[in-house]
Amino acid sequence: MKQNVTINSIAIGNIRGRRRQYSLLIIGIVLAIYFVATTLLFASTMFTSLRERHYHRFGEQDAIMFNSKDAPLDELILTGIFSEYGIAKIHGYVLPDGKSQNHGFSVAVFDDSALALARKDTIEGRLPEKAGEIALEQSTLARLRTGAVVDDTITLTLLVPDGRGFMDLPVQKEYTLVGVLNDKLIHLERRGPSAPAYNDYPAGVLFAEEQITAGGKEIINVYGRYAQDARTSFDRLTSFMKEHGIMNDYGWAAINTGFSFFGSVNDGTDSILATSLFFIVIALVLVLAACLGIINAFSANLESRKRQIGLLRAVGATRKQIRDVFGRETLILAVISIPLGLLLALLTVWGITEVMGPSYIFRPNVLIILAVAAAGVLCVMLAASIPLRKAAKIPPMQAIRDVDLARKVKRSKVKSKDFFDVPRLIAQRNLTLYKNRQLSITAMLVVSIVLMSLLALAAKPLLSPVSWHFDWDYTLYQQGKMIDWLMEFDYYSPGITEQDKADIAALAGVKSVTGYKNMSIKILTDKITPYMLAHDSWRFEYLSPEPHPSDHPDMQRGREMAHKSYLESKAKYGYEQDYLTVDFTGIDAEVVERLSPFVSAGRIDLEKLAAGEEVLVIAPAEYGIYEMESGDDTWFNADFKLNSNIEYTNVYQNDMFKVGDPLTVSLLYSEGPLDHPDGPRMYNYDGSRLLPDDVTREDRKVTIGAILELSAGEKNLYSYFFNSHPEVGNLVTTTAGLQALGFNRPYHSLHITLYESPDSEMEEYLDANLAHIAARTRGVDVRSNIALARENRDMGYGLLIAAGTVVILFFAICVSMVNNALSARIRAGKREIGAIRAVGASEREILHSYLWQLVSMFAWGTGIGMTIQLALARWLLIKDKQVVTIATIPLWQPLMFVAILFGICYLNVRMKVTGILKDSIVENIREL
Repeated sequence: MKQNVTINSIAIGNIRGRRRQYSLLIIGIVLAIYFVATTLLFASTMFTSLRERHYHRFGEQDAIMFNSKDAPLDELILTGIFSEYGIAKIHGYVLPDGKSQNHGFSVAVFDDSALALARKDTIEGRLPEKAGEIALEQSTLARLRTGAVVDDTITLTLLVPDGRGFMDLPVQKEYTLVGVLNDKLIHLERRGPSAPAYNDYPAGVLFAEEQITAGGKEIINVYGRYAQDARTSFDRLTSFMKEHGIMNDYGWAAINTGFSFFGSVNDGTDSILATSLFFIVIALVLVLAACLGIINAFSANLESRKRQIGLLRAVGATRKQIRDVFGRETLILAVISIPLGLLLALLTVWGITEVMGPSYIFRPNVLIILAVAAAGVLCVMLAASIPLRKAAKIPPMQAIRDVDLARKVKRSKVKSKDFFDVPRLIAQRNLTLYKNRQLSITAMLVVSIVLMSLLALAAKPLLSPVSWHFDWDYTLYQQGKMIDWLMEFDYYSPGITEQDKADIAALAGVKSVTGYKNMSIKILTDKITPYMLAHDSWRFEYLSPEPHPSDHPDMQRGREMAHKSYLESKAKYGYEQDYLTVDFTGIDAEVVERLSPFVSAGRIDLEKLAAGEEVLVIAPAEYGIYEMESGDDTWFNADFKLNSNIEYTNVYQNDMFKVGDPLTVSLLYSEGPLDHPDGPRMYNYDGSRLLPDDVTREDRKVTIGAILELSAGEKNLYSYFFNSHPEVGNLVTTTAGLQALGFNRPYHSLHITLYESPDSEMEEYLDANLAHIAARTRGVDVRSNIALARENRDMGYGLLIAAGTVVILFFAICVSMVNNALSARIRAGKREIGAIRAVGASEREILHSYLWQLVSMFAWGTGIGMTIQLALARWLLIKDKQVVTIATIPLWQPLMFVAILFGICYLNVRMKVTGILKDSIVENIREL
C-alpha cells in the first residue's frame, strides 16, 4: 500500500530511529523548562504570600480618606479615582482609662464594601448583628485591660464627635462584645499618625443600624481601591480633597501604593520587589544556560547527520524543506517536553509551600504557566534554528564528501615523525579541526567553576550558626517616640510598665527580662568646645547660626531659625547657661555592669548610680575627622578608633568631661503640642519654633562617675543599646538611678532571654502572650529574634539552594555539551575509526584518543576557571578585610565537581566507543 511521505512522517521517523539521542535531548529540555518554571512559579508564590500578608495587616484598600465631610463621594467613581469604595461612620473615640486621648481608638459603623476592603475579619466570635453589639480588634481589647471575652458586657467611655470637635462631656455606653477582630490599627498607625476620631482608623465595628449619641455627628471615612495606576489616582485624589476642603495635616493615608502622604513607606514592598527580581534574574540565567545547552545538543546532532542532509539535498530537497523537517522534529520534542517540565515544576512548588507552612500560599498562576510554555517552545525553536540554518546551507556534495573537514585537514600543518603516539596524534588532529566548537565548552566550564567557587565562598558565613545569633530572644519596644532638641514630649504618655515586665518574667521559659528607658535631657554648661560639635554638626545645629560648607540655602535658613529659637527658649525658660540636649538612658543594673570594658576613666559604682548621685558619660578620649568624596559631594566623617593609615583633617581630645566633675542636668517637658486639634506640632505655621507655655523644668545635680569609650577591642557599645544610638555626650545610668532622680519614665524596651531554644508549642505560647502584653499599650510591638533568626537562616538557605540550582544546571549543561561534542565526533568519525582499526590500531589506542580530547577540554576550562575564581575570591576577601588563607578560598569544591564531571564524561565516551567497536571493521567503514 502506498503511503504519502510528509514532513511530519519524516520527522517522526527520524525521532524513532534516533530514540536514544533524542531521549537525552528531551531530558535536557524538560530540565530547562523545570528549572525556569519552578523559579518563576516560586517567585509568584512568594509575591502572592507577601501580598496576602499585607492585606491581612492593612486591608485591601489603596487609600483611606479621613473625615470626608459633605464631599460628593459619587465623583470618586465618576472621575476615575476609585474603582470601588466603602464608608465607615465614626460614632465615637474610646478612652481606655476614661480620660486620656493618647491611647484610645475609634468605633464606627461600616457598610459591606468598607468591611470587605478593610478586611475586618474575626478571629473569634462574629460581627455585630443588632444594636448594642460590638466587635473589637484584639489589640484594642487588650488596651481596655478588662480581661473581657466574647459575650461579655463592656462599658466604654466615648468622646462623641459633633462636627466641630467633641461634645463637652464624654459618654458611657454598654455593649455586648460579640467578636474579636484581626489587628489592623497597630499596623496602620505605622503608615501615618492618626488623631482622635476626625483623622483616625476605626478599630471597633458597630451594628449597621446603630445610632450615634444625640447631639453627635458621624465622621465619614472612605475606604477606596484605585481605578488607575497609583500615581495618577494619588494625584487625582489629592486634587479632589483640596477642591472639597478635606485636605489637612492628616487628610488621608495611602496604604497599598508603596508611598504615602506622610512619606516613604516600606512594609514588604521592597521585599516583594527584591525577591521577585532575584528569581527573575535567576530565571533569565537559567533560560540562557538552557538555550546554550540546547544549541550545543542540536549542533552535535546535526553534525552527525550532515551526510543525511547532503543525501536529502541530493535527491531534490530544498533548504526550506530541510529546515521544515528538522524544525518539525524540534517542535515535536518541545511539545513532548514542556508539559512534563511544567507538571514537575508545579508539584515541586506545591511541595515547597506545604513544607514552608501556612504563611505561604500556593496559587498556580495560569499566565506564568502559559508564558513559560510559550517561551519554552520559542526558546527551543530559536536554539535549534541557529545550527539548523547553518546545516541547511551546506551544498549536497560538500555534505556527502565532508569537504569542510577536508579543507581543514588541508590547511593544518602536519609534521613528519619517525615515531609518534597514535592516540595523541588523533586527539591533536580532532582538537585542531574542532577548535572553534571547543571554545564554547571551555567558556561554560569556566563560568561553572567561578559560580561554584562563589557559592562555596558564600556558603560558609550563611551556614555559620553565628550568623543567626541575637543577644536576646524577644524584644518588646515602643515606637514613634518624638525626638527633639528643645524638650521632651510625651513625658506622661502610657508606655511599657513595671507590671508588663513582671508579667513577662512570670511566663514559662523566660530566664530574664532587661529593661531600657530613654529620654532627652539637657546638660547645662558654661563652655561648649569643638570636641562636642565637630563630629555631628546637625545634632547641635541650634547652637550656632554659622553656615556649614555643605549647607543648601534652605538648610542655612533652618539653622538660623533654630538658633534664634534656641536663644528665645533660654530667655523664656530661664536658662542662663548654654545647654546640650543629649539622650539619658537608664538600663537595668546587670547590663550596666557589663559596660566595664568600655570604661576609660573612673569606675562603675552601681550603688551611686542607683542612688542618683553619679552618671556615666559617653566621651571617647579622642577622635579624628577625615574628608570623603563621592562625585561632586564632599563630607566629613568621624573616626572614634584612630587608624594610622587615614589622614585626618583634625583630631579632637576630650576636653569637656572629666571623672568627678559635677553636672547639672535639666529636664524640660510639655504635653501642650500633643493636645493640638490637628495632632502633635513642634513648629508655628511660619516655620518658627513653637515654645509652649505649659512647660515643666526639673534640674538635678549629679557627678561623672566614669567615662565610656564607644569601642573596646572587638566589642562595640552599640550592641548594648536598643532603638537608641550611643553618641558623644550621652548619659547612662541604671533604671533605679532614673527613678532616684525623679525621672519616672516608662520602659522604652524590654529584652527577653529564654532558658533554652523553644520548641514550636512553646514558641506559640510565648508569641501569643507577649503579643497580648504588647497590645495593652499603643505603639508597643514585639520582635521575635527567634523567628527573625529562623527567617534569615531560611532565606540564606533558600539563596544557597537557588544558587546551587543554577550551578548544578550549568554543570549539567557542561556535561551535555562535552558529551554531545564527543559523541558527535565519534558518530561522525565512524569510518575513520574503521580505517585506523584496519591498519592495526587497538581498542585502547582509539579510546585513549578521545580521552586525550576530553583531558584537553577540561584542562583549559579548569585552568582558566580556577585562575579567575582564585583572583576573584582573593579580591572579595581583601575588600571585606578578611584574612586570606587556603581554608577560606574554595579549592576542593570546584575541583571535586570537575572530577565528577570528568568521570561522567569519560564513562560516556567509553560507552560510545565500545559500542562502535562491537561492530566489525567492514561495518565501521561502510557506515551501515
